[in-house]
Amino acid sequence: MAARKVNRPAGQGAAGRLGGAVLGAAAAALRVVALPTAALLVYIAGVWCLWQHAAAQAVRPGNPATVAAACAWLTPADVAELNAAVCLGPRATLYDRRLCRSVARGYAESAWVERVASVRREFPDRIVVDLAIRRPAAYVRSGGRLCLVDREGFRLPVRAARASSPVYPVIEGVRAPLPAVGAQWEGRPVRDALLLAEKLGEALAGRGPALGITDVTVCEEKGAVDGLPQLAARTASGMVIDWGGCAQSSSYLFPSMDEKLRELHRALKDISDPCGVESIMLRYRGCSLKPRDELSRAPGPAVAAAVPGAGAAPVGAAGN
Repeated sequence: MAARKVNRPAGQGAAGRLGGAVLGAAAAALRVVALPTAALLVYIAGVWCLWQHAAAQAVRPGNPATVAAACAWLTPADVAELNAAVCLGPRATLYDRRLCRSVARGYAESAWVERVASVRREFPDRIVVDLAIRRPAAYVRSGGRLCLVDREGFRLPVRAARASSPVYPVIEGVRAPLPAVGAQWEGRPVRDALLLAEKLGEALAGRGPALGITDVTVCEEKGAVDGLPQLAARTASGMVIDWGGCAQSSSYLFPSMDEKLRELHRALKDISDPCGVESIMLRYRGCSLKPRDELSRAPGPAVAAAVPGAGAAPVGAAGN
């Protein structure tokens, strides 16, 4: 029996040939790229395994390197306590991307640190931290104790002292409560007194130990004409600088702080012997000097105490 011939449409045959050609081209392309693709996958897997092995066996970083050791006002105990706040842990590794954030958080919690500028890793085993360390500016007397603060009024982690130091001036008459370690002293009186101590320290620098600022007294009595805390500074020679308020702008009766500083500079040109001046009045417009009596012109013990303290002494042991 003869076979019957099946007639297919011409379009269907063309589509079949086209599909076969596409499949053949795809198979040829796969044969070309199969070996490189397999090699690439093996390479990626090998790199991943090596990375995991290196992360598990990496060199453990030591204590972070900071500028704290170069700060003369920090004792070795203070530096050790500052670095102890950063606990890296036994599993710490330089390959951990979270390591820098962890170190920054540890230093930011220290009362000595004003700001963490940067934290960077240096292979194989170093962590370098750039810190802004708070610098002691003055003591604030509170409840018979002297608490060390920086120029912004933040209480530093130093054990409160009973006696004053010739290195830093003492702020007297503050009524605001004692803040916690690392917290800022509230109220304008402390801020104004610290600003005055800083400005007078700059103005009197290089004029001898007799003109070193030993204390700044704050008067918070209500009813002041200018409405500001009234301040008076005392030098090592016993000379009183009756400053008044720290106004940033001037008025008809009260000069601004910049105007008072200019008046002080002009008055200092006429002072040859600081021990011969009892007080300088800068509270109102027109600076006035009050001479000291001849019987009381001998320098007191404050001057003798200021001479040996010319070199900066380190801060005492850390603590509350």
